[in-house]
Amino acid sequence: PSSGPPGRLSASRLVFGIVALVILLVAFGLLAYRYVRAGGAVLVVAEVVGAYSMTKTDTAAAITLLAFALAAAGYLLASYLSAREAGQVPDFPPV
Repeated sequence: PSSGPPGRLSASRLVFGIVALVILLVAFGLLAYRYVRAGGAVLVVAEVVGAYSMTKTDTAAAITLLAFALAAAGYLLASYLSAREAGQVPDFPPV
């Protein structure tokens, strides 16, 4: 490994890493203001962008971030479906 300046590929991946960090901070801000669905969705996007930024340099970290993104997306989907089901009004009167 050379100790010279980073190549064009690693510099462009670094830019994606910085973008992922900014998106992650936005997600944390949304979650702090209790915008759970929006914050969760932005969190998933941040993890996917972060995983993309690491595809050529650290495959294990990229796979880990993708696993986190899938887990967060699964949680969002389960949360959405349970909230939708709880909000439905029954067609029959209660007994």
